[in-house]
Amino acid sequence: DSGTPFGFNYDYLHEISEYTDWKYNFILDSFDNCVEMLENGKIDVLGCIIKSDERLLKFNFPDFPLGTAYRYLYTTKDSSVSLQNFKNQENLKISVLDNSFNVAAYYEFAKENNFGNHTLIGCDNTYIMEKMLNDNYVDAVISGTLPDKASFKIISEFSPQQFYFAVNKERTDLLEEINYALFSINFENPNFSNELAQKYELLVKASEIYTEKELEIIKFS
Repeated sequence: DSGTPFGFNYDYLHEISEYTDWKYNFILDSFDNCVEMLENGKIDVLGCIIKSDERLLKFNFPDFPLGTAYRYLYTTKDSSVSLQNFKNQENLKISVLDNSFNVAAYYEFAKENNFGNHTLIGCDNTYIMEKMLNDNYVDAVISGTLPDKASFKIISEFSPQQFYFAVNKERTDLLEEINYALFSINFENPNFSNELAQKYELLVKASEIYTEKELEIIKFS
C-alpha cells in the first residue's frame, strides 16, 4: 500500500544484485501482461515462472530454480467446505486465474481424487477471486500464492512445480549473469530459497498475532 516493493521476488533480486550490480526498475502489471512484455522485450526479467514447452520457446531460463510452488485450494475461515465436500457434492464453484497453470493442475488433481462435477470461474487477479469468495459467490479459490491464514483456511495443497526467473530471449548476457549469481547464492547458502519462502510464510502467520504497526517493522527490518 505504501508503494514500496517487497516480497520473495524483491528479496531474491536484491540478493542477485550483490553478484551482478544490477539496478532495477520495477513494473507493476498483471501477470499475463508481464509475460507479454517479457516476450516483447519491454522488460528483461520476470520472477516466479513455471517452465513449459511453450515458454521454453519464448524465454530463457537459468539452471537453478527459485523453489517449488504449490497450488492452494482454500476457502474462508468460517466455511464448512472441506476436501470431502469436493468428493461428495456436485456443482461447487471455484474461482481461478484465467489462462494459468492452475486450471490444468486442478483438473488433474480433481481426477486423481474423484471430485464431483464442479464449476471453475476465471478471474483476472487474486483480489477479485478472494472478493468473490468473501461475497459467497464461489465456494473456494485456487491460487499459486499462499493465502493469508488469518482470513482463509487451506483445504489442500497440490501439484508441486519448480519455478524460476525467466529472461528475455535476446538478453543472453543477463542469462549468464543470473546463472552466475544463482550458482553463487546456492553454493554459499543452499537454504537461501527455503529461508526466504519461510520468511514470507511466517509473515502471513504473524498477521494473526502482531499489530499492523509491528508488522511494518517485521516487513522492513
